[in-house]
Amino acid sequence: MVNYIVIKSERKMSSMSDKQIETVRIGDSNLSPDLEDTPLRPILCLKNRDEIKKFEEEEDCFILEFDPYDVLDMSKASLTDDVDHAEADLCIIAEKGQVACRDFPHPRHTCAKYPFEKTPHDNHCKLCYCYVCDLVAPCSKWAGSAGHCHASNKEAWNNEKGQGTPLRSILCLTNRDEIKKYEEEEDCFILEFDPYDDLDMSKASLTDDFDNAEADLCITAEKGKVACKDYPHPRHTCAKYPFEKTLHDSHCKLCYCYVCDLAAPCSKWAWPSGHCHAFNNEAWNNEKNLRKNLVKTVEL
Repeated sequence: MVNYIVIKSERKMSSMSDKQIETVRIGDSNLSPDLEDTPLRPILCLKNRDEIKKFEEEEDCFILEFDPYDVLDMSKASLTDDVDHAEADLCIIAEKGQVACRDFPHPRHTCAKYPFEKTPHDNHCKLCYCYVCDLVAPCSKWAGSAGHCHASNKEAWNNEKGQGTPLRSILCLTNRDEIKKYEEEEDCFILEFDPYDDLDMSKASLTDDFDNAEADLCITAEKGKVACKDYPHPRHTCAKYPFEKTLHDSHCKLCYCYVCDLAAPCSKWAWPSGHCHAFNNEAWNNEKNLRKNLVKTVEL
């Protein structure tokens, strides 16, 4: 039995001295001081997993303060046709689709056909593999008291798994200048940058003179069409006459003036500040835009 103190006050009363104090006794037969005839009753809240079965028989409804499935280990569950002798807590009587630990390759300790906790560890299905060796079971060290058939995801086995692996660390280079050094020392390494991000292809040219070609980059063959050789292109991108290595007034039959958008040579091609020197920069772009606006004005 519990005693509750209920404070009743009138709307016009303002001080504590004016309030009426009444003690109400509340028990199983008197659930609320204001709702004695209510059909509501308290609902139990279980904190202990072991009490579930007891209260399932006595109560129609109760609340669990924990997740009843938080310690459920599905690796200990197995499919069975013997429903009468199956465990009462969990029995899988049907399935649909493929099962990962039965129909696909899996480590021995996760096998659904031969549950690790209920069958001899040296048993295995045709899709089991050794957790340590990563080889199809049985491996060369499978059987025995310390055999790999007992391996599972635990620290000791993980250490042995790491010691036996042929994998090793791979260097990651962050500096372009280190490439040549590690090319001589390492079979494989990772680049944290694009080695071609500052490669200017306008400086590369096709050549048959391999002996005198630059050592860093030499294009010895090609296949298909080349945009800056087989199609119309601005003079400064010409693959036949590289802009940085040949006279600017040289041009192939498909070069056109960057400023005039006319076939090279244009009327202002060969001056000291002629259009043969034009390329994609602010000064030449301004002159290009000025000419376009002039042409539009003349057409109007």
